[in-house]
Amino acid sequence: MKRNKSTRREFLKKTSAMGLAGTLGPITVLNPGSVYGADKGKIRVGASLGLSGIFSGDGEEFRRGLIMATEEINAAGGIGGYELEPVVDDAQDTYVEQVKSSFERLLRQKQVDVVFAGFFIGTGVELDMVAEAGIPYVSQQAKLHISNLIEENRQKYRMIFQTCPDGTWYGLGFADFLKSVPGDWLQHGKTVAVIGGDNAYSGQIHPAMRPALKELGFSETHFEVVPYGVPDWTPTLTKLRSNPPSVIAMCTGIMGDDALFIKQFSDLPTQSLIYQVYTPSTPEYFDVLGDLANGVIWSSVIGVLPDSHGQSFRERYRQRWNGDEPSFAAAGPMYDQVHMWAKAAGSVADPKDSEAVSKALEILTYRGSAGPYRVQSKNLTVPSYPTQEPDVSIGLPHAFYQISEQNHHCVWPDPYAERSVAKPSWMS
Repeated sequence: MKRNKSTRREFLKKTSAMGLAGTLGPITVLNPGSVYGADKGKIRVGASLGLSGIFSGDGEEFRRGLIMATEEINAAGGIGGYELEPVVDDAQDTYVEQVKSSFERLLRQKQVDVVFAGFFIGTGVELDMVAEAGIPYVSQQAKLHISNLIEENRQKYRMIFQTCPDGTWYGLGFADFLKSVPGDWLQHGKTVAVIGGDNAYSGQIHPAMRPALKELGFSETHFEVVPYGVPDWTPTLTKLRSNPPSVIAMCTGIMGDDALFIKQFSDLPTQSLIYQVYTPSTPEYFDVLGDLANGVIWSSVIGVLPDSHGQSFRERYRQRWNGDEPSFAAAGPMYDQVHMWAKAAGSVADPKDSEAVSKALEILTYRGSAGPYRVQSKNLTVPSYPTQEPDVSIGLPHAFYQISEQNHHCVWPDPYAERSVAKPSWMS
């Protein structure tokens, strides 16, 4: 699956040069285009996205996914006679105060009828605000503490949905994936080195991964948690080379750090499989590494799949956005979220009845570009297939990819795998 490497980079350059927040203002109401059959008024579809901060590349893709979905729904007649009106707010770097301000604008000033989000650094502050407003909130936060809060306060947070499995399933799913790796590839036995990052994202993953690997029979040769912005991996690599593991599992969540590791590892590689969480999916990863990335294994618990649903979305995305290629886990999942909510809203008597729409979302199964979405009743979070949810029809696939010639090929799980995992060239 070849990626257009320029799209996000060009967007980042543009926003840096012109200052997106100053150009658009804090909130932008976008014209959804022609509407047929919508005569009851408007449903204001809010979205809080990091458009001008450190996640601006993803923020722009989230925005595009939202716009695509609302345009398609409006072109088909809207929902129950209502036209969808997208209202996009800039949450900047998505820190706590920025998220709080963004939701204040959407809920108090613009009085949106539903709100969507991708992911935030400062997530959680918005939950009580949305609960007080009494409208559905659908996000891709993938946070265990949000799932737990919903479960503990099920009535209060009954309209808050996470369409992405929480981050612990990265760790648990990786142990499951290793069962598919041929045993004779483990040239140093069942040994693993785990490298985590000093951030909340990674902080969900390695605490789940380590005991899961131990239960699978793997022993650790090395474990460390590194800060953001590693300037030199030599101290870590020296330890790894002195006692080589069969598997190096990296869950820092920082693209630059992961790319630098591969670059320095390639100078004197060990006979080790290398796994990195999500970061190789970004176009910037290939910009740094080129063919040095070949053989690296990575995964995402949500992302556009290499099947007919995923390919259809990619084609429509390219048509809508002048040939640009979507990334794995931003535009497609946001597009899915909006269509999922719209299907629920269209199934009740009044699409503006938040209680009815939320109850419909609880029992809905929706097949999108990233797979099937069906929230668990206990915490309103979509489960991960196959490790958490063995039913392929209701679990969102935790897809593992391996890089070859700067292409991503799905290698696990079935039925989504395009090919088997291959032994990297440095292990031949």
